Amino acid sequence: MSKIIVGVDESPGSAGAIALGSRLAGITGATLALVNVFPYDTHPSRALNGEFEAYLRQDSLALLERLRDAHGDESFEVRAVPNPSPSHGLHQLAEDEDAGLIVVGSAHHGHAGRVFLGGTAERLLHGSPCPVAIAPVGYAVRSDREPAVVGCGYDGSVSAQHALEAARHMAAATGAHLRVPGANA
Repeated sequence: MSKIIVGVDESPGSAGAIALGSRLAGITGATLALVNVFPYDTHPSRALNGEFEAYLRQDSLALLERLRDAHGDESFEVRAVPNPSPSHGLHQLAEDEDAGLIVVGSAHHGHAGRVFLGGTAERLLHGSPCPVAIAPVGYAVRSDREPAVVGCGYDGSVSAQHALEAARHMAAATGAHLRVPGANA
């Protein structure tokens, strides 16, 4: 795995996504890119406004710098990506950069240690060009512990086989139990 993309925003789940992405980058030796998709459509239209895009990009980069500084790791790449859909922006960047993994945080509701899909995470799981990892609620404050379980959805497709291989690697590297709902074997 050469690159891990961590999708971040101003939500509480971003800290968990950064912690999980950083941990997985340490395990795999991958580079880590913090990515914020800001709401702007670059397709040619009368609505294009270069000054507004520059403002949104600068705001996005400021967020990324704050998050990188809070984590204390200057080696993280930062990317501000314009796209009206956060999941589509992350998909496109992962495809363009041949990323090995996309990491996002859970929705903020729910119990610590559990994964709750928000809208972006749910859309990422459909058609992603690479495996998607979702940091459990509260992962940022418990990231010093080894994960107990690595889960991987499996439906027999080629993309599910790639995701399962990545999950096996991560489970083996951390000593976690591999849980594969949907697998018949």
